Amino acid sequence: MSQANNEPSPFGGDNNGNIWPWKFSIFGLALILVLAGAIAYRHYTLKVPVGFEDPLKPAETADSTAIDSISQ
Repeated sequence: MSQANNEPSPFGGDNNGNIWPWKFSIFGLALILVLAGAIAYRHYTLKVPVGFEDPLKPAETADSTAIDSISQ
């Protein structure tokens, strides 16, 4: 059953089935950009790691052979 009728909308404009006007899409885009900006700001100011590092990679340790423990 197809709903592809080409009748004009009784309220004017095109009858494309979109119940949300473009204004809400722009507000949604603005909200996404504000939240992404807040996340980026907190990431750079608090020096929080993003989490893309490999968790199975061993942490690099300092070379303990360079320390002379006898002469200290």
